Amino acid sequence: MSNTWTKLFFFVFFVQLNFTYAQNTVCQPSFPTDLKIPNLPVDGRFQVFIEKNSDGITEETTEIYNGKENVGVVTYYLASIKTKMYSYFNLNELITVAGDVCKVYPLNKSIELTPFQIINVNGSQHIASPLTVLLFSQQLNFNYIGSNSFVRGIPVNEWQYCLESPQGKSFLKITVSFSDDKKWTPAVPINSFPSIPLQVSIQYKLENESNSKSDFYSITKFREFVIIPEEDYFTPKGIYCPGRKNLKEVPQIPDSFVFSSQVVAPFPNSFDKSGIIETLFEEYNLENNLFHMTYSSANSLSDEIHDYSTGLVYTFDRKTGNCIISNITGSSVDTNKNGSFVYLRNPNQIFDLDGSNAQFVGLKRVNGINCNVWIGQRDFNGINSSIEWYFLSDFWNSTDSGIEKKNYPVPIQIIMYFPVKQSQKKYEITELKYNIFAFSPVPFIARDYSISGCHEKSPKKYFTFELGADLSHLIRSNLYEFKRSLIKVLHEEIKVTILRISQMEIAFDSNGVFVFFTLLDKPNSYGPVPYPKDDLPLEDAAIELKKAIESDKIQIEFKSYDDNDEYIVPVIKNSLVEIGNYKEGFVRINTQNKNGNFSGTAIAIVTIVATVNGIVFGLFLTVLIKSKKINLSFL
Repeated sequence: MSNTWTKLFFFVFFVQLNFTYAQNTVCQPSFPTDLKIPNLPVDGRFQVFIEKNSDGITEETTEIYNGKENVGVVTYYLASIKTKMYSYFNLNELITVAGDVCKVYPLNKSIELTPFQIINVNGSQHIASPLTVLLFSQQLNFNYIGSNSFVRGIPVNEWQYCLESPQGKSFLKITVSFSDDKKWTPAVPINSFPSIPLQVSIQYKLENESNSKSDFYSITKFREFVIIPEEDYFTPKGIYCPGRKNLKEVPQIPDSFVFSSQVVAPFPNSFDKSGIIETLFEEYNLENNLFHMTYSSANSLSDEIHDYSTGLVYTFDRKTGNCIISNITGSSVDTNKNGSFVYLRNPNQIFDLDGSNAQFVGLKRVNGINCNVWIGQRDFNGINSSIEWYFLSDFWNSTDSGIEKKNYPVPIQIIMYFPVKQSQKKYEITELKYNIFAFSPVPFIARDYSISGCHEKSPKKYFTFELGADLSHLIRSNLYEFKRSLIKVLHEEIKVTILRISQMEIAFDSNGVFVFFTLLDKPNSYGPVPYPKDDLPLEDAAIELKKAIESDKIQIEFKSYDDNDEYIVPVIKNSLVEIGNYKEGFVRINTQNKNGNFSGTAIAIVTIVATVNGIVFGLFLTVLIKSKKINLSFL
């Protein structure tokens, strides 16, 4: 432990056993005055820098004391190793960190390891700093001895407690020096505490010793604080403490989410002066067994879609437009392997929370953002490594649309601390940072998982069908939610994997709503996944589609965020039409009046307007029908 204040308490105890009042040959006479020695408040909060000089050795200690929260933190060097002690009285927990070794003790059984003490205040126990204990002690009666002295050139008022044995063979003299606030002002004045402690000197002589000794505790900096950085209250980064109490459970990650990330990996032995940075866009959809990733590669952007229903990877090169279809491998960041099969990792596995024994550390800042921090341990190449998770704290609720109450966890950063071997016995801890941006829980968005570019020459069918116009305004204002519900019911009723329902567009007119989509054929082979339960060939799937519409099985249930209510939209019977490629502009379709009194031919014109980033998306579809079922005023 730090012995900065150890001798002080030893002497107080020693005095009570060995000294009685006697001749004051070493004790200075007291001055008659009403000036009382300042009392450090038990519930105060201050930071103290202490330098101890004794026996030709200098020790430096930093103390952070928070009487309101009953927390004390000490930093010192022991055998050239930086050591920190965290005393959490309310938790009855003492944590010591020496280098990168952390140990946890019950505070009530190990208070002697710390410079702090437990005192009774108004009938209840309270943690107290050493100086508070010294001044608070009822056994020590300090007398004022004057204001003519200086400490480090600063004028001081001094109080002294002094005892001497009857024969003068032993004595103890404790002198406490406070700044004289009438003659000197500190660099950072404390209005409620104008006179600050500067030094505690202890002079003593034991009966069997010929020479007296002196210990000087110089308080080189004394700061009262209201708020200090949260990091100072909690264990250092990368330090895992076995046996520590976990006061807060790790947030539950949603099943579907999207984010951008920046991976920062320093090169080994580079002292963090060089490394690599890789940026990614990642989208996970556990419900539909899908993963989408965008990354830079060979001066181009590439998109990868991993379909765990088929075990296939679709890789698109945005520069060349080329697409490669391959099998999912067990080495992908989103993949778990079980025997010969691969599976999409669940959210806890994606963020390496699974089996990590995560424990809550406290509050820290990342790029100025206040975060809740957890730390756990993972196996890395057979060696235990630490991993930290930084989640947006409850104090931060800022979103792109303003200040709102968030109802989902927002990861900000993940740091992996893994050992890199330097020599036969030496390892260097390397930090791999995973910065996360724009995390948002989003459900399935079909356009992000379109694989139509990989099936340009494969068999496919184009269909359209009609919905009633009664709820067209709600469909338009909840378009993504409606599309998700429609794709889901089509996927279930026509028995195909969800990515085969592609390029869905919805067109609006005052008399109706029209759905256009492409149905892709099943793949020629599957990857390392269990054989899909439902994945019919193209012709069979088209038959199932027709049956489902004719039997009113295509009922689209969706939630409207306009009024927070739920609605059901049916497909109009006999409105299903197989058409040409509507993406090319002009197609011929046959429609039948829903009342059954007209049959004819129509021409559809499709124009799509979209920005590259998908910030604004508009679909303008005009359908010219000889029956004048759709009226267009501008034609």
